[in-house]
Amino acid sequence: MVAVEAALTRKFSECLTKHKTLSDLNKECESKLQELVDDPKGLLGPVEPTLENFGSITAPRLKAFIHVRTFPTYTTDKGPKDWAGWPKKSSAAEAANGDRCLVRLAYDCRDKPCIMQKPVKPVKAMPQQLRHLSATIIRSSTLTFHSDVYTLASSLLADDTWRVKLIAAYRLDSETTVTITESSLGRADYLQKRLIKRLKLGHVSAILILFGYVKDDLECLDETACFLLDNPALFRLVTEEFEEDGVYMYWDTNNMQWIRVGMVALRKFWLRFVEHSKMAQLKSGESGAFYNAYPSKYAKKTVDPALRRGYHENLRQYIALGYPLAKDVKDLVDVFGLKAADNRWIKSMRYRTKNGQAIQLADQQRRAMHYLMECGLKLCLALACDISVNAGWEQATGCYGKD
Repeated sequence: MVAVEAALTRKFSECLTKHKTLSDLNKECESKLQELVDDPKGLLGPVEPTLENFGSITAPRLKAFIHVRTFPTYTTDKGPKDWAGWPKKSSAAEAANGDRCLVRLAYDCRDKPCIMQKPVKPVKAMPQQLRHLSATIIRSSTLTFHSDVYTLASSLLADDTWRVKLIAAYRLDSETTVTITESSLGRADYLQKRLIKRLKLGHVSAILILFGYVKDDLECLDETACFLLDNPALFRLVTEEFEEDGVYMYWDTNNMQWIRVGMVALRKFWLRFVEHSKMAQLKSGESGAFYNAYPSKYAKKTVDPALRRGYHENLRQYIALGYPLAKDVKDLVDVFGLKAADNRWIKSMRYRTKNGQAIQLADQQRRAMHYLMECGLKLCLALACDISVNAGWEQATGCYGKD
């Protein structure tokens, strides 16, 4: 076991070194380009680097400049599907003729945000049987709230049919087998009780416990604490390859904490990640709480230091719950037990597309279920760290990109 951990540590150190090398070369390239287009008196207005400027940069720096804007990690394993490998550098003249060369590729990347993310150190997972030892078992037959009776989270977890539907809906390719213990049932009910002051979400409580996202001992935590495990290795890093929508979370690698929950419906996570990265540049002059708290290092305007908690480059976006875009919404309807009354409520929200057109019921249901999970995960964040200011609302209003 010690040898395995040592090997993992060495591997992680190598990953960090490769990541740093690319980051440093990219910074050198950006600095050189800034020197070439510098206009101290501002007589020329906004000036962008030309093909000739890129032609004067060395090949290693050009590769790094392209890499950090094309690939999510230090390798080229998860790049665009049409990636054809590294071409030769060539010259600005050849690039102007349309040749596929480093100069041309770098020039075409000039307005793209940096998407390469820092490697995350693997966290040793605690054995399943040990994770439940410290849990406090709280048994109760019913939970009431405003005279309404809600489904207990433990009753959902104990339902074999419901668990099969859930795993089939969210983890189609998974062979994960889950053992439900008395401690698991107790923790699910206790998490549901702890969410009463925030919101009563029995299905969400059961799902978060089943997937192992919640801390073992919730009883010792106050109402403002984070209920989620501080372990991003439990989740999948958002990359272009995942054709899924659903709920994502942002992890602050500098402060080591979850800071935001969001959702995306009817389009894949990657598109939302790219939108956030572009908005963090603050090019449009507009800003929101998220981008003021985590602006890009290369933002076009200065952010009040009192508002800033870190840089956007410090954040990693992970998939909390992903649902295949090509999959019908029926499985989600079964998992959450939607009834006719629920559909009437969903329709009353009057979801609209960006161009104002109405959305079909199946797509409304999809959005509503993602919204429910987003709200539940948001309620699990530490209040002092949470920067999610409009959970799910932009999906209902059609107003995107503000926060």
